[in-house]
Amino acid sequence: MGCKTALILVALLSLVACTQQHAPAGATAPTHFRAARRHRRLLQQQQQQQQQQQHVRMRQLQALDVWGCEGSWAAAPGGITTAAAAGRAANPAAAAAAAAEEGYMQLGQLVPARAAHPRRERRPSSSSSSSSSSSSSSSVIITEASISTAAAAAAAALGAPAVAADTASSSSSSSSSSDEVKSASICSGDPPLTQTTPSRTLCRFFVNSLDSRTYLCSAWFVTPKHLVTAGHCISYLKNGETGSGIYDVNPANPGYVCCHFLPVRPGIDASSQPRCRKPWMWNVTKWVTTAGYFNSELEANDGAVIEVVPADPRPNMTVSAIPQRLMAYDPLKPIPRHRAYLDGYPGQAAFDSGCSSMNTTHRYFTEASLEPNLGTGILGLPAEYPLSGCVGQSGGRVVRGGPGGLAYGIQTYGSTACEPDEQRMLRGMTGVTQISLNSTQCGVCVPCLVAALERFNGSSNSSSNSSSNSRGGTAG
Repeated sequence: MGCKTALILVALLSLVACTQQHAPAGATAPTHFRAARRHRRLLQQQQQQQQQQQHVRMRQLQALDVWGCEGSWAAAPGGITTAAAAGRAANPAAAAAAAAEEGYMQLGQLVPARAAHPRRERRPSSSSSSSSSSSSSSSVIITEASISTAAAAAAAALGAPAVAADTASSSSSSSSSSDEVKSASICSGDPPLTQTTPSRTLCRFFVNSLDSRTYLCSAWFVTPKHLVTAGHCISYLKNGETGSGIYDVNPANPGYVCCHFLPVRPGIDASSQPRCRKPWMWNVTKWVTTAGYFNSELEANDGAVIEVVPADPRPNMTVSAIPQRLMAYDPLKPIPRHRAYLDGYPGQAAFDSGCSSMNTTHRYFTEASLEPNLGTGILGLPAEYPLSGCVGQSGGRVVRGGPGGLAYGIQTYGSTACEPDEQRMLRGMTGVTQISLNSTQCGVCVPCLVAALERFNGSSNSSSNSSSNSRGGTAG
Protein backbone atom coordinates (compact mmCIF):
# COMPACT_ATOMS: atom_id res chain seq x y z
CA MET A 1 0.00 0.00 0.00
CA GLY A 2 2.86 2.35 0.74
CA CYS A 3 4.21 2.07 -2.78
CA LYS A 4 0.78 2.56 -4.34
CA THR A 5 0.13 5.66 -2.17
CA ALA A 6 3.43 7.14 -3.17
CA LEU A 7 2.73 6.54 -6.86
CA ILE A 8 -0.72 8.15 -6.53
CA LEU A 9 0.74 11.23 -4.85
CA VAL A 10 3.40 11.58 -7.54
CA ALA A 11 0.76 11.32 -10.25
CA LEU A 12 -1.44 13.91 -8.57
CA LEU A 13 1.47 16.35 -8.20
CA SER A 14 2.40 15.87 -11.86
CA LEU A 15 -1.19 16.52 -12.87
CA VAL A 16 -1.36 19.71 -10.81
CA ALA A 17 1.92 20.97 -12.27
CA CYS A 18 0.76 20.23 -15.80
CA THR A 19 -2.56 21.93 -15.18
CA GLN A 20 -0.88 25.12 -13.91
CA GLN A 21 1.58 25.13 -16.78
CA HIS A 22 -1.13 24.87 -19.44
CA ALA A 23 -3.81 26.96 -17.71
CA PRO A 24 -5.74 29.26 -20.10
CA ALA A 25 -4.91 32.99 -20.18
CA GLY A 26 -8.29 33.78 -18.69
CA ALA A 27 -7.25 32.13 -15.43
CA THR A 28 -4.99 35.09 -14.55
CA ALA A 29 -7.21 37.79 -16.16
CA PRO A 30 -8.84 38.88 -12.91
CA THR A 31 -5.42 39.93 -11.56
CA HIS A 32 -4.73 41.98 -14.70
CA PHE A 33 -8.19 43.52 -14.55
CA ARG A 34 -7.64 44.60 -10.99
CA ALA A 35 -4.27 46.18 -11.88
CA ALA A 36 -5.83 48.03 -14.84
CA ARG A 37 -8.66 49.32 -12.66
CA ARG A 38 -6.18 50.56 -10.07
CA HIS A 39 -4.18 52.31 -12.82
CA ARG A 40 -7.32 53.99 -14.19
CA ARG A 41 -8.38 55.13 -10.74
CA LEU A 42 -4.89 56.54 -10.14
CA LEU A 43 -5.00 58.46 -13.43
CA GLN A 44 -8.47 59.81 -12.62
CA GLN A 45 -7.29 60.96 -9.21
CA GLN A 46 -4.28 62.66 -10.75
CA GLN A 47 -6.48 64.42 -13.33
CA GLN A 48 -8.87 65.56 -10.61
CA GLN A 49 -5.97 66.90 -8.56
CA GLN A 50 -4.61 68.77 -11.60
CA GLN A 51 -8.03 70.26 -12.31
CA GLN A 52 -8.36 71.33 -8.69
CA GLN A 53 -4.90 72.89 -8.77
CA GLN A 54 -5.74 74.74 -11.99
CA HIS A 55 -8.99 75.96 -10.46
CA VAL A 56 -7.19 77.21 -7.35
CA ARG A 57 -4.55 78.87 -9.53
CA MET A 58 -7.21 80.62 -11.61
CA ARG A 59 -8.91 81.86 -8.44
CA GLN A 60 -5.58 83.17 -7.19
CA LEU A 61 -4.89 84.95 -10.47
CA GLN A 62 -8.39 86.43 -10.54
CA ALA A 63 -7.81 87.74 -7.03
CA LEU A 64 -4.78 89.60 -8.42
CA ASP A 65 -6.87 91.52 -10.95
CA VAL A 66 -5.87 94.88 -9.49
CA TRP A 67 -2.26 94.16 -10.49
CA GLY A 68 -3.07 93.43 -14.12
CA CYS A 69 -3.67 89.68 -14.12
CA GLU A 70 -7.01 90.32 -15.82
CA GLY A 71 -5.88 92.76 -18.49
CA SER A 72 -3.17 91.01 -20.49
CA TRP A 73 -5.31 90.27 -23.55
CA ALA A 74 -5.80 92.59 -26.53
CA ALA A 75 -7.92 95.71 -26.77
CA ALA A 76 -9.48 96.45 -30.15
CA PRO A 77 -6.64 97.19 -32.62
CA GLY A 78 -6.13 100.28 -34.78
CA GLY A 79 -4.50 100.72 -38.15
CA ILE A 80 -4.79 101.83 -41.73
CA THR A 81 -6.95 99.87 -44.12
CA THR A 82 -5.50 96.90 -45.96
CA ALA A 83 -6.26 98.59 -49.28
CA ALA A 84 -4.51 101.77 -48.16
CA ALA A 85 -1.47 99.80 -47.07
CA ALA A 86 -1.33 98.04 -50.44
CA GLY A 87 -1.78 101.33 -52.28
CA ARG A 88 0.93 102.96 -50.22
CA ALA A 89 3.33 100.13 -51.03
CA ALA A 90 2.54 100.49 -54.74
CA ASN A 91 2.83 104.29 -54.72
CA PRO A 92 4.75 105.34 -57.89
CA ALA A 93 6.64 108.01 -55.97
CA ALA A 94 7.71 105.46 -53.40
CA ALA A 95 8.74 103.06 -56.15
CA ALA A 96 10.76 105.79 -57.89
CA ALA A 97 12.57 106.58 -54.66
CA ALA A 98 13.10 102.94 -53.75
CA ALA A 99 16.62 102.88 -55.16
CA ALA A 100 17.72 105.56 -52.71
CA GLU A 101 20.07 104.31 -50.01
CA GLU A 102 18.30 106.20 -47.26
CA GLY A 103 14.66 106.08 -46.21
CA TYR A 104 12.51 108.85 -44.78
CA MET A 105 9.03 109.30 -43.51
CA GLN A 106 7.72 112.71 -42.57
CA LEU A 107 8.02 113.18 -38.83
CA GLY A 108 6.46 115.72 -36.50
CA GLN A 109 7.72 118.77 -34.65
CA LEU A 110 10.61 118.42 -32.25
CA VAL A 111 9.41 119.19 -28.74
CA PRO A 112 11.16 118.70 -25.39
CA ALA A 113 10.41 115.28 -24.01
CA ARG A 114 8.83 116.69 -20.86
CA ALA A 115 8.08 120.34 -21.68
CA ALA A 116 4.54 121.49 -20.84
CA HIS A 117 2.92 118.57 -22.58
CA PRO A 118 -0.85 119.05 -22.64
CA ARG A 119 -1.45 115.39 -21.77
CA ARG A 120 0.25 114.53 -18.51
CA GLU A 121 -1.19 111.03 -18.84
CA ARG A 122 1.30 110.38 -21.60
CA ARG A 123 4.10 108.35 -20.05
CA PRO A 124 7.33 110.38 -20.15
CA SER A 125 9.46 107.39 -21.12
CA SER A 126 8.88 108.25 -24.80
CA SER A 127 10.63 111.36 -26.09
CA SER A 128 10.10 113.38 -29.24
CA SER A 129 11.96 113.99 -32.45
CA SER A 130 11.52 115.35 -35.96
CA SER A 131 13.31 115.10 -39.29
CA SER A 132 13.56 116.81 -42.63
CA SER A 133 10.18 117.47 -44.19
CA SER A 134 11.19 115.21 -47.06
CA SER A 135 10.05 111.97 -46.79
CA SER A 136 9.77 78.33 -15.98
CA SER A 137 9.67 78.57 -18.35
CA SER A 138 9.59 77.16 -21.84
CA SER A 139 10.74 79.25 -24.76
CA VAL A 140 8.27 80.31 -27.42
CA ILE A 141 8.82 81.74 -30.86
CA ILE A 142 5.57 83.01 -32.31
CA THR A 143 4.39 81.07 -35.34
CA GLU A 144 1.10 80.69 -37.19
CA ALA A 145 0.30 77.76 -34.90
CA SER A 146 0.94 79.76 -31.73
CA ILE A 147 -1.15 82.64 -33.10
CA SER A 148 -4.02 80.24 -33.76
CA THR A 149 -3.59 78.77 -30.28
CA ALA A 150 -3.68 82.22 -28.72
CA ALA A 151 -6.75 83.14 -30.73
CA ALA A 152 -8.47 79.92 -29.69
CA ALA A 153 -7.58 80.48 -26.06
CA ALA A 154 -8.87 84.04 -26.23
CA ALA A 155 -12.09 82.91 -27.87
CA ALA A 156 -12.55 80.16 -25.29
CA ALA A 157 -12.23 82.74 -22.52
CA LEU A 158 -14.79 85.18 -23.93
CA GLY A 159 -17.26 83.98 -21.35
CA ALA A 160 -15.05 85.11 -18.47
CA PRO A 161 -16.76 87.41 -15.97
CA ALA A 162 -16.30 91.14 -16.41
CA VAL A 163 -14.05 93.08 -14.09
CA ALA A 164 -15.85 94.10 -10.92
CA ALA A 165 -16.45 97.81 -10.41
CA ASP A 166 -14.51 98.02 -7.17
CA THR A 167 -11.56 96.20 -8.77
CA ALA A 168 -11.57 98.55 -11.75
CA SER A 169 -11.57 101.58 -9.47
CA SER A 170 -8.67 100.11 -7.50
CA SER A 171 -6.80 99.59 -10.76
CA SER A 172 -7.42 103.19 -11.70
CA SER A 173 -6.12 104.48 -8.40
CA SER A 174 -3.05 102.28 -8.62
CA SER A 175 -2.19 103.69 -12.06
CA SER A 176 -3.01 107.31 -11.25
CA SER A 177 0.55 107.87 -10.08
CA SER A 178 1.96 107.08 -13.55
CA ASP A 179 2.27 110.84 -14.18
CA GLU A 180 5.11 110.93 -11.67
CA VAL A 181 6.95 107.93 -13.13
CA LYS A 182 10.08 109.06 -14.93
CA SER A 183 12.39 107.48 -17.46
CA ALA A 184 15.44 105.58 -16.33
CA SER A 185 18.75 107.36 -15.73
CA ILE A 186 22.48 106.63 -15.88
CA CYS A 187 24.10 106.29 -12.45
CA SER A 188 27.68 105.71 -11.36
CA GLY A 189 26.88 102.61 -9.30
CA ASP A 190 25.19 100.79 -12.19
CA PRO A 191 26.68 98.77 -15.04
CA PRO A 192 27.27 101.13 -17.97
CA LEU A 193 25.04 101.60 -20.97
CA THR A 194 27.25 100.42 -23.82
CA GLN A 195 26.84 101.43 -27.45
CA THR A 196 26.72 98.38 -29.69
CA THR A 197 26.13 97.26 -33.27
CA PRO A 198 22.80 97.29 -35.13
CA SER A 199 20.45 94.38 -34.58
CA ARG A 200 17.98 92.65 -36.88
CA THR A 201 15.74 92.12 -33.86
CA LEU A 202 15.59 95.43 -31.96
CA CYS A 203 14.87 98.75 -33.70
CA ARG A 204 14.10 102.42 -33.16
CA PHE A 205 10.34 103.09 -33.28
CA PHE A 206 9.18 106.52 -34.51
CA VAL A 207 5.55 107.15 -33.49
CA ASN A 208 3.70 110.00 -35.22
CA SER A 209 1.00 111.21 -32.83
CA LEU A 210 -2.33 112.88 -33.56
CA ASP A 211 -0.98 116.30 -32.53
CA SER A 212 1.92 116.30 -35.03
CA ARG A 213 4.55 115.23 -32.52
CA THR A 214 6.89 112.29 -33.03
CA TYR A 215 7.82 110.11 -30.09
CA LEU A 216 10.90 107.94 -29.81
CA CYS A 217 10.49 104.41 -28.51
CA SER A 218 12.15 101.05 -29.01
CA ALA A 219 10.58 97.90 -30.48
CA TRP A 220 11.67 94.34 -31.27
CA PHE A 221 10.54 91.66 -33.70
CA VAL A 222 8.66 88.59 -32.47
CA THR A 223 7.56 87.52 -35.97
CA PRO A 224 8.87 88.70 -39.36
CA LYS A 225 6.23 91.48 -39.36
CA HIS A 226 5.26 92.06 -35.70
CA LEU A 227 7.20 94.00 -33.07
CA VAL A 228 6.68 94.36 -29.34
CA THR A 229 6.84 97.83 -27.76
CA ALA A 230 5.43 99.67 -24.74
CA GLY A 231 1.72 100.42 -24.54
CA HIS A 232 2.31 104.06 -23.60
CA CYS A 233 4.14 104.56 -26.91
CA ILE A 234 0.83 104.35 -28.78
CA SER A 235 -1.99 104.83 -26.25
CA TYR A 236 -3.14 107.08 -23.41
CA LEU A 237 -6.30 107.93 -21.46
CA LYS A 238 -8.01 110.80 -23.26
CA ASN A 239 -9.67 112.26 -20.18
CA GLY A 240 -7.34 110.73 -17.64
CA GLU A 241 -10.22 108.48 -16.61
CA THR A 242 -10.59 104.71 -16.72
CA GLY A 243 -12.25 103.55 -19.93
CA SER A 244 -11.29 106.60 -22.03
CA GLY A 245 -8.40 105.02 -23.92
CA ILE A 246 -7.30 106.35 -27.28
CA TYR A 247 -4.62 105.38 -29.79
CA ASP A 248 -2.37 108.41 -30.20
CA VAL A 249 -1.18 107.34 -33.65
CA ASN A 250 -1.80 109.33 -36.83
CA PRO A 251 -3.52 106.90 -39.25
CA ALA A 252 -2.40 108.98 -42.25
CA ASN A 253 1.25 108.74 -41.22
CA PRO A 254 1.67 106.24 -38.35
CA GLY A 255 5.45 106.10 -38.26
CA TYR A 256 8.17 103.57 -38.94
CA VAL A 257 10.88 101.42 -37.40
CA CYS A 258 14.54 101.48 -38.31
CA CYS A 259 17.20 99.01 -37.22
CA HIS A 260 20.27 100.59 -38.86
CA PHE A 261 20.99 104.28 -39.48
CA LEU A 262 23.38 105.99 -41.87
CA PRO A 263 26.32 107.89 -40.35
CA VAL A 264 25.76 111.45 -39.22
CA ARG A 265 26.44 114.00 -41.95
CA PRO A 266 28.51 117.06 -40.99
CA GLY A 267 26.31 119.92 -39.84
CA ILE A 268 23.22 117.78 -39.43
CA ASP A 269 21.93 116.67 -36.04
CA ALA A 270 21.09 112.98 -36.17
CA SER A 271 18.48 113.39 -33.42
CA SER A 272 16.42 115.79 -35.56
CA GLN A 273 16.99 114.16 -38.95
CA PRO A 274 17.46 110.42 -38.67
CA ARG A 275 18.58 108.78 -41.91
CA CYS A 276 17.61 105.13 -42.01
CA ARG A 277 19.19 102.62 -44.35
CA LYS A 278 16.31 101.66 -46.63
CA PRO A 279 16.82 97.85 -46.36
CA TRP A 280 16.50 98.20 -42.57
CA MET A 281 13.27 100.23 -42.53
CA TRP A 282 9.64 99.15 -42.10
CA ASN A 283 6.47 101.27 -42.15
CA VAL A 284 3.83 100.80 -39.44
CA THR A 285 0.36 99.66 -40.57
CA LYS A 286 -1.41 98.27 -37.46
CA TRP A 287 -1.14 98.63 -33.70
CA VAL A 288 -2.74 97.22 -30.56
CA THR A 289 -2.18 97.42 -26.82
CA THR A 290 -3.60 95.39 -23.94
CA ALA A 291 -7.07 95.89 -22.51
CA GLY A 292 -5.55 96.63 -19.11
CA TYR A 293 -3.40 99.47 -20.43
CA PHE A 294 -5.91 100.85 -22.95
CA ASN A 295 -8.69 101.09 -20.37
CA SER A 296 -6.76 101.85 -17.16
CA GLU A 297 -3.08 102.51 -17.99
CA LEU A 298 -2.03 99.65 -15.71
CA GLU A 299 1.76 99.41 -15.54
CA ALA A 300 1.42 95.63 -15.31
CA ASN A 301 -0.15 95.63 -18.80
CA ASP A 302 2.00 98.35 -20.41
CA GLY A 303 2.76 96.53 -23.66
CA ALA A 304 1.79 96.71 -27.33
CA VAL A 305 2.41 95.05 -30.67
CA ILE A 306 2.72 96.81 -34.03
CA GLU A 307 2.56 95.34 -37.53
CA VAL A 308 4.86 96.60 -40.28
CA VAL A 309 5.57 96.29 -44.00
CA PRO A 310 8.95 96.89 -45.69
CA ALA A 311 9.55 100.51 -46.67
CA ASP A 312 11.10 99.35 -49.93
CA PRO A 313 8.29 97.92 -52.09
CA ARG A 314 10.66 95.90 -54.25
CA PRO A 315 10.88 92.21 -53.41
CA ASN A 316 13.93 90.85 -51.61
CA MET A 317 15.31 94.33 -50.90
CA THR A 318 14.68 94.34 -47.14
CA VAL A 319 16.81 92.46 -44.63
CA SER A 320 15.21 89.50 -42.89
CA ALA A 321 14.25 90.27 -39.31
CA ILE A 322 15.30 87.82 -36.60
CA PRO A 323 12.34 87.21 -34.25
CA GLN A 324 13.01 87.12 -30.52
CA ARG A 325 12.03 84.01 -28.56
CA LEU A 326 9.83 84.51 -25.51
CA MET A 327 9.40 83.07 -22.04
CA ALA A 328 7.17 83.84 -19.08
CA TYR A 329 7.68 83.68 -15.34
CA ASP A 330 5.05 82.32 -12.97
CA PRO A 331 3.28 85.41 -11.54
CA LEU A 332 2.74 83.58 -8.26
CA LYS A 333 6.49 83.08 -7.74
CA PRO A 334 9.25 85.65 -7.38
CA ILE A 335 11.67 86.09 -10.27
CA PRO A 336 14.92 84.31 -9.31
CA ARG A 337 18.37 85.82 -9.54
CA HIS A 338 19.53 85.69 -13.15
CA ARG A 339 21.64 87.49 -15.74
CA ALA A 340 19.47 90.21 -17.26
CA TYR A 341 20.24 91.83 -20.61
CA LEU A 342 18.42 95.06 -21.54
CA ASP A 343 18.80 96.92 -24.83
CA GLY A 344 17.10 99.79 -26.63
CA TYR A 345 17.55 103.09 -28.44
CA PRO A 346 17.95 105.98 -25.97
CA GLY A 347 16.81 109.55 -26.46
CA GLN A 348 18.36 112.81 -25.33
CA ALA A 349 16.81 114.56 -22.34
CA ALA A 350 18.37 117.14 -20.04
CA PHE A 351 16.12 116.11 -17.15
CA ASP A 352 17.29 112.50 -17.39
CA SER A 353 20.63 112.11 -15.56
CA GLY A 354 23.47 111.24 -17.94
CA CYS A 355 21.25 110.96 -21.02
CA SER A 356 21.75 114.39 -22.59
CA SER A 357 24.62 113.26 -24.84
CA MET A 358 23.40 109.84 -25.97
CA ASN A 359 23.56 108.93 -29.67
CA THR A 360 19.88 108.47 -30.51
CA THR A 361 20.52 106.46 -33.69
CA HIS A 362 22.58 103.75 -31.97
CA ARG A 363 21.52 100.77 -29.92
CA TYR A 364 22.74 100.53 -26.33
CA PHE A 365 22.70 97.65 -23.88
CA THR A 366 23.34 96.97 -20.21
CA GLU A 367 23.52 93.66 -18.37
CA ALA A 368 24.10 92.35 -14.86
CA SER A 369 23.43 89.35 -12.63
CA LEU A 370 20.66 90.44 -10.28
CA GLU A 371 17.13 89.96 -9.02
CA PRO A 372 14.27 92.47 -8.86
CA ASN A 373 14.09 95.00 -6.06
CA LEU A 374 12.28 93.78 -2.96
CA GLY A 375 8.51 93.59 -3.40
CA THR A 376 8.53 93.85 -7.21
CA GLY A 377 8.16 91.27 -9.98
CA ILE A 378 5.57 89.21 -8.06
CA LEU A 379 1.77 89.01 -8.04
CA GLY A 380 1.63 90.47 -11.53
CA LEU A 381 3.58 93.60 -10.57
CA PRO A 382 6.30 94.94 -12.89
CA ALA A 383 9.83 94.02 -11.87
CA GLU A 384 12.09 96.92 -10.90
CA TYR A 385 15.84 96.51 -11.38
CA PRO A 386 18.73 98.67 -10.11
CA LEU A 387 19.85 99.36 -13.68
CA SER A 388 20.28 102.57 -15.65
CA GLY A 389 18.57 103.51 -18.88
CA CYS A 390 17.39 106.57 -20.79
CA VAL A 391 14.22 108.10 -22.10
CA GLY A 392 13.44 106.56 -25.50
CA GLN A 393 14.24 103.01 -24.42
CA SER A 394 10.60 102.40 -23.61
CA GLY A 395 9.58 99.24 -25.41
CA GLY A 396 13.08 97.77 -25.28
CA ARG A 397 13.45 94.09 -24.51
CA VAL A 398 14.56 92.41 -21.30
CA VAL A 399 16.28 89.07 -21.91
CA ARG A 400 17.42 86.37 -19.55
CA GLY A 401 20.96 85.11 -20.07
CA GLY A 402 22.33 87.56 -22.61
CA PRO A 403 21.40 88.75 -26.12
CA GLY A 404 20.77 85.20 -27.32
CA GLY A 405 18.47 84.34 -24.43
CA LEU A 406 14.71 84.44 -23.95
CA ALA A 407 12.81 87.71 -23.56
CA TYR A 408 10.45 87.90 -20.60
CA GLY A 409 9.82 91.62 -20.21
CA ILE A 410 9.43 95.10 -21.71
CA GLN A 411 11.20 98.22 -20.44
CA THR A 412 8.41 100.65 -19.54
CA TYR A 413 9.46 103.15 -16.83
CA GLY A 414 12.16 104.17 -14.41
CA SER A 415 13.57 107.02 -12.31
CA THR A 416 15.34 110.18 -13.43
CA ALA A 417 17.31 110.55 -10.19
CA CYS A 418 20.22 108.43 -8.98
CA GLU A 419 19.66 107.29 -5.40
CA PRO A 420 22.16 105.72 -2.94
CA ASP A 421 21.73 102.09 -1.96
CA GLU A 422 22.83 100.38 1.28
CA GLN A 423 26.48 100.68 0.21
CA ARG A 424 25.94 104.36 -0.69
CA MET A 425 26.40 103.63 -4.37
CA LEU A 426 24.29 105.73 -6.71
CA ARG A 427 21.83 103.48 -8.50
CA GLY A 428 19.12 103.98 -11.08
CA MET A 429 15.93 102.01 -11.59
CA THR A 430 14.29 100.48 -14.67
CA GLY A 431 10.77 99.10 -14.52
CA VAL A 432 9.99 95.96 -16.52
CA THR A 433 6.48 94.86 -17.48
CA GLN A 434 6.39 91.08 -17.71
CA ILE A 435 5.38 89.05 -20.76
CA SER A 436 2.79 86.29 -20.66
CA LEU A 437 2.05 83.62 -23.25
CA ASN A 438 -1.73 83.27 -22.83
CA SER A 439 -4.66 85.44 -21.79
CA THR A 440 -5.05 83.77 -18.37
CA GLN A 441 -1.66 85.04 -17.17
CA CYS A 442 -0.57 88.41 -15.84
CA GLY A 443 1.36 91.01 -17.81
CA VAL A 444 1.26 91.35 -21.60
CA CYS A 445 0.00 88.41 -23.65
CA VAL A 446 2.15 88.89 -26.73
CA PRO A 447 0.62 85.98 -28.74
CA CYS A 448 -2.84 87.41 -27.98
CA LEU A 449 -1.87 90.83 -29.38
CA VAL A 450 -0.30 89.27 -32.47
CA ALA A 451 -3.44 87.18 -33.03
CA ALA A 452 -5.62 90.31 -32.69
CA LEU A 453 -3.65 92.09 -35.42
CA GLU A 454 -3.81 89.03 -37.66
CA ARG A 455 -7.63 89.07 -37.38
CA PHE A 456 -7.86 92.83 -37.84
CA ASN A 457 -8.68 94.04 -41.36
CA GLY A 458 -7.69 97.67 -40.78
CA SER A 459 -9.50 100.86 -39.88
CA SER A 460 -8.86 104.44 -40.88
CA ASN A 461 -9.87 105.75 -37.44
CA SER A 462 -7.12 105.06 -34.93
CA SER A 463 -8.52 107.45 -32.33
CA SER A 464 -11.77 105.60 -31.74
CA ASN A 465 -12.45 104.33 -28.27
CA SER A 466 -11.60 100.63 -28.44
CA SER A 467 -12.80 99.66 -24.99
CA SER A 468 -13.06 95.92 -25.40
CA ASN A 469 -13.50 94.21 -22.06
CA SER A 470 -13.45 90.68 -23.42
CA ARG A 471 -10.42 88.45 -23.52
CA GLY A 472 -8.87 88.56 -26.95
CA GLY A 473 -10.42 91.92 -27.87
CA THR A 474 -12.52 92.31 -30.99
CA ALA A 475 -11.75 91.46 -34.56
CA GLY A 476 -12.29 95.00 -35.81
